[in-house]
Amino acid sequence: MVKLKNVIDKFIDSANGNPDTTWWNQIVDYKSQSGGSVLTGWLATFCVFDNDGKYNDDRYIMSYKGNQKEDFPRPRVNIDTIANGFVSCPVLLKDLNHEYDSTIYSGHFGSKLLDNNSKLIQSLD
Repeated sequence: MVKLKNVIDKFIDSANGNPDTTWWNQIVDYKSQSGGSVLTGWLATFCVFDNDGKYNDDRYIMSYKGNQKEDFPRPRVNIDTIANGFVSCPVLLKDLNHEYDSTIYSGHFGSKLLDNNSKLIQSLD
């Protein structure tokens, strides 16, 4: 919770006319490495839970950058453990004499076109 409070405090400082430009330049850092890609930067503070609600524990928390201690410690999260940014719910659509099983999605997600651009499907890649 302390890490989230630190991020919110920086938002408030910026809104009050005191932006920390060094901090704003540390939003995100993406590294592809052996064992999986890693997301760091203060944006990762919002990605510390997996799809099952499990906290990605402190083994991912970085407090040092190289040999230099960071002013603003931040999470280091494996990309594969970041929770989906959406929820879904089954919906039964009724149109006169027809019923259609469907699913409604809400949140942050992408889409792509298939079948010669005639079919829109969700895309998480």
